[in-house]
Amino acid sequence: MWLGRSSSCAPVEARTVLCSILPQFNNHSQQDAQELLLLLSSTLHDDLKKVGRCKIRFSKHQLRRDQHRNCASTLGESTIVTKLFEGQLSYMTVCMQCDHQAHSMQTFTVLSLPIPTNTSKCSIQDCLSLFFEQTLLTGADKMLCSACELRRETAVLTCLDKPPEILILHLKRFGCKGKNQVKLRTNVVFSMKLDLSLFLSSSEQNTSYSSYRLYAVVNHAGQLNMGHYTALCHNTLTQTWHCFDDSEVREIPDSHVQSADAYILLYSRKPFRKPKIVGL
Repeated sequence: MWLGRSSSCAPVEARTVLCSILPQFNNHSQQDAQELLLLLSSTLHDDLKKVGRCKIRFSKHQLRRDQHRNCASTLGESTIVTKLFEGQLSYMTVCMQCDHQAHSMQTFTVLSLPIPTNTSKCSIQDCLSLFFEQTLLTGADKMLCSACELRRETAVLTCLDKPPEILILHLKRFGCKGKNQVKLRTNVVFSMKLDLSLFLSSSEQNTSYSSYRLYAVVNHAGQLNMGHYTALCHNTLTQTWHCFDDSEVREIPDSHVQSADAYILLYSRKPFRKPKIVGL
């Protein structure tokens, strides 16, 4: 695709390969774009790790033992997928009885954001604030306090410890109304620029480190079990937006990017740079 040897690129071949690896998508039923994105990135990461290990084995006779160990550590677990998409959340739990604190970390590639209830319109900042707000675990959710050695009511504080290069925000549009699952049609207003400084841990309070620009949107139109996906993508070289709707690709004005059908938002932290690929 980057070499541009043809005027267009149909993703049929990529889908065929994908379905051979992930057979659950080898049908024409309604599928979830966020689930596909997670499985695709995970599968690509696993394959790239295998390539890294092969390189290590190939070069082991040329490296001293300590160099080989460092190479294995770097190539074995880190890939372009983790470097671009992986971020880290920090959790602090506080026992409401003795104030004992405990810290833990969790990596992520997609942030699934809750949508505020009882409203027809909100902002992406509202969804982020709801995700990062302090929660209190009570009743059956009480946590075991290592200091008290008893299950206690626990406050949980979440913050962003390491922002990813590419931030993927997934809007949790599928909820329950009574006993029925429904699609939440709340119009989530998002901006071209996003600042995450309010949600960073104290060690990462750096505005330039938390400023993002929108470059793609996945829309879902329709019902819970029947609908249609389209994608909006920004071309940084031409500074234009395009809508990808099956075989139809058309340029759209910036004003058409905002939509109540938005399902996945993709933000980039760094300005786009043309990749250095031989022949490009």
